[in-house]
Amino acid sequence: MPTKEDIKKYQKQLEEARTHLLSEIVEIEKGGKPINPRPDVEDIEDLANDAEETGNAMSVAFELKERVGAIDAALNRIASGTYGVCKNCGGEISKKVLNIVPESGLCENCKKSL
Repeated sequence: MPTKEDIKKYQKQLEEARTHLLSEIVEIEKGGKPINPRPDVEDIEDLANDAEETGNAMSVAFELKERVGAIDAALNRIASGTYGVCKNCGGEISKKVLNIVPESGLCENCKKSL
């Protein structure tokens, strides 16, 4: 099990990652181009490129939001005292795993079995 000091370290990492990810999401969403065709663009390739860029940005933003959700869940586990306990088998999540992915809710064995 992670010590109290470890948990404080992971909590700080998680909070910093969350802040960074949320600012990235805001930037992506600010820079998003409308999918609707623009009247000033007559070239279909330009319209297709704009649509592809928008789709890519939306996909990245979705993935970042998923990670924020995982971080929020980890912060909730810290608050409830269940951080470092596998949600699947109830075993300990090793420091090795938490050092790589501090928001992880699964131990190494359960991750492998997915």
